Amino acid sequence: MIWMNLTDGGAQHLRSLAGLHVLLVEDDYLVGLKMRNLLEGLGCKVIGPVPSAKRAAQAIAREVPDAAVLDIHIKDGTSVPIAEELLRVARPFIFVSGFQSPSHLLPEDLRSCRRISKPVDSNALEEALSDAMG
Repeated sequence: MIWMNLTDGGAQHLRSLAGLHVLLVEDDYLVGLKMRNLLEGLGCKVIGPVPSAKRAAQAIAREVPDAAVLDIHIKDGTSVPIAEELLRVARPFIFVSGFQSPSHLLPEDLRSCRRISKPVDSNALEEALSDAMG
Protein backbone atom coordinates (compact mmCIF):
# COMPACT_ATOMS: atom_id res chain seq x y z
CA MET A 1 0.00 0.00 0.00
CA ILE A 2 1.34 3.47 -0.92
CA TRP A 3 0.19 6.65 0.76
CA MET A 4 1.13 10.30 0.88
CA ASN A 5 3.00 12.01 3.69
CA LEU A 6 2.46 15.76 3.62
CA THR A 7 3.87 16.59 7.04
CA ASP A 8 7.21 17.91 5.77
CA GLY A 9 5.66 20.47 3.45
CA GLY A 10 6.23 18.35 0.33
CA ALA A 11 4.50 15.27 -0.90
CA GLN A 12 6.40 12.01 -0.69
CA HIS A 13 5.28 8.54 -1.57
CA LEU A 14 5.87 6.24 1.37
CA ARG A 15 5.18 2.56 1.71
CA SER A 16 2.69 1.72 4.44
CA LEU A 17 4.47 0.13 7.37
CA ALA A 18 1.32 -1.35 8.92
CA GLY A 19 1.84 -4.92 10.05
CA LEU A 20 5.57 -4.90 9.35
CA HIS A 21 7.55 -7.02 11.87
CA VAL A 22 10.50 -4.85 12.87
CA LEU A 23 13.43 -5.93 15.01
CA LEU A 24 14.54 -3.03 17.21
CA VAL A 25 18.10 -3.22 18.57
CA GLU A 26 18.67 -0.48 21.15
CA ASP A 27 20.57 -0.75 24.43
CA ASP A 28 19.28 2.41 26.10
CA TYR A 29 16.03 1.41 27.80
CA LEU A 30 14.26 4.78 27.55
CA VAL A 31 15.36 5.40 23.97
CA GLY A 32 14.23 1.87 23.11
CA LEU A 33 10.78 2.48 24.59
CA LYS A 34 10.43 5.74 22.67
CA MET A 35 11.48 4.13 19.40
CA ARG A 36 9.17 1.19 20.04
CA ASN A 37 6.28 3.62 20.54
CA LEU A 38 7.21 5.47 17.34
CA LEU A 39 7.31 2.22 15.36
CA GLU A 40 4.03 1.02 16.84
CA GLY A 41 2.52 4.41 15.98
CA LEU A 42 3.49 3.69 12.37
CA GLY A 43 1.62 0.39 12.56
CA CYS A 44 4.66 -1.88 12.99
CA LYS A 45 4.76 -4.97 15.16
CA VAL A 46 7.98 -4.53 17.15
CA ILE A 47 10.35 -7.28 18.22
CA GLY A 48 12.27 -5.74 21.11
CA PRO A 49 13.88 -3.50 21.91
CA VAL A 50 16.75 -5.91 22.39
CA PRO A 51 19.91 -4.51 24.00
CA SER A 52 22.68 -6.67 22.53
CA ALA A 53 23.87 -8.41 19.38
CA LYS A 54 23.59 -11.77 21.16
CA ARG A 55 19.92 -11.22 22.06
CA ALA A 56 19.21 -9.84 18.58
CA ALA A 57 20.69 -12.98 17.01
CA GLN A 58 18.45 -15.07 19.27
CA ALA A 59 15.42 -13.02 18.22
CA ILE A 60 16.26 -13.52 14.52
CA ALA A 61 16.67 -17.27 15.11
CA ARG A 62 13.13 -17.36 16.55
CA GLU A 63 11.52 -15.11 13.93
CA VAL A 64 13.19 -13.49 10.94
CA PRO A 65 11.83 -9.91 10.91
CA ASP A 66 10.59 -8.06 7.85
CA ALA A 67 13.06 -5.26 8.63
CA ALA A 68 15.21 -3.92 11.45
CA VAL A 69 16.23 -0.69 13.15
CA LEU A 70 19.74 -1.08 14.56
CA ASP A 71 21.50 1.20 17.01
CA ILE A 72 25.11 1.04 15.80
CA HIS A 73 26.87 1.17 19.18
CA ILE A 74 25.37 -1.26 21.69
CA LYS A 75 26.38 -2.91 24.98
CA ASP A 76 28.39 -5.76 23.53
CA GLY A 77 30.05 -3.78 20.73
CA THR A 78 28.20 -2.91 17.56
CA SER A 79 25.18 -4.16 15.66
CA VAL A 80 27.41 -5.05 12.67
CA PRO A 81 26.94 -8.84 13.15
CA ILE A 82 23.18 -8.34 13.09
CA ALA A 83 23.35 -6.19 9.95
CA GLU A 84 25.46 -8.88 8.28
CA GLU A 85 22.95 -11.58 9.25
CA LEU A 86 20.09 -9.46 7.92
CA LEU A 87 21.95 -9.03 4.64
CA ARG A 88 22.45 -12.80 4.50
CA VAL A 89 18.70 -13.43 4.87
CA ALA A 90 17.86 -10.51 2.54
CA ARG A 91 16.06 -8.31 5.07
CA PRO A 92 16.33 -4.51 4.97
CA PHE A 93 17.56 -2.48 7.93
CA ILE A 94 18.48 1.03 8.93
CA PHE A 95 21.13 2.16 11.35
CA VAL A 96 20.50 4.66 14.12
CA SER A 97 23.24 6.51 15.95
CA GLY A 98 23.75 9.26 18.46
CA PHE A 99 27.27 9.81 17.15
CA GLN A 100 27.81 12.69 14.74
CA SER A 101 29.92 10.51 12.44
CA PRO A 102 29.57 6.82 13.32
CA SER A 103 31.27 5.54 10.15
CA HIS A 104 34.36 4.54 12.11
CA LEU A 105 32.23 1.90 13.86
CA LEU A 106 31.18 0.26 10.59
CA PRO A 107 33.12 -1.84 8.10
CA GLU A 108 33.50 -0.23 4.70
CA ASP A 109 30.78 -2.36 3.07
CA LEU A 110 28.17 -1.08 5.57
CA ARG A 111 29.11 2.60 5.57
CA SER A 112 26.72 3.42 2.74
CA CYS A 113 23.71 1.84 4.50
CA ARG A 114 20.84 4.13 5.43
CA ARG A 115 21.39 5.82 8.78
CA ILE A 116 19.40 8.28 10.86
CA SER A 117 20.52 10.32 13.85
CA LYS A 118 19.28 10.32 17.41
CA PRO A 119 17.12 11.69 18.75
CA VAL A 120 14.88 9.94 16.24
CA ASP A 121 11.65 11.58 15.19
CA SER A 122 8.67 9.82 13.70
CA ASN A 123 8.97 11.37 10.23
CA ALA A 124 12.65 10.47 9.83
CA LEU A 125 12.03 6.94 11.07
CA GLU A 126 9.04 6.47 8.80
CA GLU A 127 10.87 7.78 5.74
CA ALA A 128 14.02 5.72 6.36
CA LEU A 129 12.14 2.51 7.04
CA SER A 130 9.85 3.04 4.08
CA ASP A 131 12.86 3.64 1.82
CA ALA A 132 14.59 0.54 3.17
CA MET A 133 11.51 -1.53 2.36
CA GLY A 134 11.57 -0.26 -1.22
